Amino acid sequence: MNLKLARMASLVFAFGFFISCTGTGVLVSDKIEQTDTQTLRSSAQQLLDDNPYSPSGNHIAGIVAYREATEQEPSERGEFYSEMATRFETALAGLRDNNAIEHIIDTKTRAWDYEFRLAEQLYEEDTSSMQALTHARNASVIQPDSLQAFVLSSQILIAQGDLTEASEYLQHAVQNGEPAQLGHHFETFAFLKTRQGDYELAANWYQRSINWLIEYDGQTLQPTGNDISRGSLLNAYHGAINTLSEAGQSNQAIFYLEHLSAVIENNNIYLEMLIVQYFNLIRSTALDAYGSINAETLDENILRIRRTVDANPSAILFTAAEFVDLASGHIDLQSQVNPDFIPLEDPTVNVLLEEARHLFERHLQTDPVSEEAIYGMASTFTLTGNDAEADNWLEMLD
Repeated sequence: MNLKLARMASLVFAFGFFISCTGTGVLVSDKIEQTDTQTLRSSAQQLLDDNPYSPSGNHIAGIVAYREATEQEPSERGEFYSEMATRFETALAGLRDNNAIEHIIDTKTRAWDYEFRLAEQLYEEDTSSMQALTHARNASVIQPDSLQAFVLSSQILIAQGDLTEASEYLQHAVQNGEPAQLGHHFETFAFLKTRQGDYELAANWYQRSINWLIEYDGQTLQPTGNDISRGSLLNAYHGAINTLSEAGQSNQAIFYLEHLSAVIENNNIYLEMLIVQYFNLIRSTALDAYGSINAETLDENILRIRRTVDANPSAILFTAAEFVDLASGHIDLQSQVNPDFIPLEDPTVNVLLEEARHLFERHLQTDPVSEEAIYGMASTFTLTGNDAEADNWLEMLD
């Protein structure tokens, strides 16, 4: 009898149950459950010594790893579950015996169900339970393609305040799951990325959340009674606008703001935010690059700002101050580039300050003693070196 046959014979005696050989590998009966762990370990090792990819050898080794996991404290089970999952995956790649395949699937399901159900129970008792997290993590090791455990782990980590790891678990779930089932978690994932400062990625997932809430949840933006809680379409819009702004994607933020201002009845806040975005577009054309503001971009957005202010007159003072601030920034930057820069002779400065003065004057027509408007008018002349005219305005406050 050669060595391989001898080993096979020893396996037959060691297991005490029938093992048959086919062209596709070794098939084992369900009596494996009645065999002690040490015997299984020895038998698996013999099979794997002959062939590391042996379906039956890996099947048995996976069962051994599962049994060893159940003997450990929950926090120590992870490496054994990982070994089990790896062995089972290798076995399934070569097994043809349906009984053996079903045995592997049943074992994994039993292990996952035990860990996950216990995690759920502990989470219901305490959302930040470390024990719940341990069991949820174990479940995610057992079946990485079952994404419920990843979602639950993220929820526990959020409750614990560990947003970085929470986003890692939730990212795995939302990237690998079907939108129909996991789309309601898109907004939470976007929020987590926002808290980490990854605004571009957060904006992307807020936009996905908007699309999901419309397509799958059937939400709409009603003219009145909008809900701004998490999970609502309006809140997803808010998140998208904020993160797009932080990511420098003003045009897309403007698209959402214009939509909200058109459908929301009390839209003043959105109109003010639109004004800010229009100013951001003007600034982005040159200030960061030490250049002059693009005249075409300036003219285009001034028209948009005017229309928005007309729709929301309460933003007049706010907008006037934005024009002064933009002019001041432009003057400072140009003065750094050219020490001989004269603000009064610069077309851009004059355009910006004229817009500011027009708005301050509009406000003074309704409130002639407005200190804010009077100080604002004085500042427009101070910036160009016309201190005499600035003093004339300030005298109105005496």
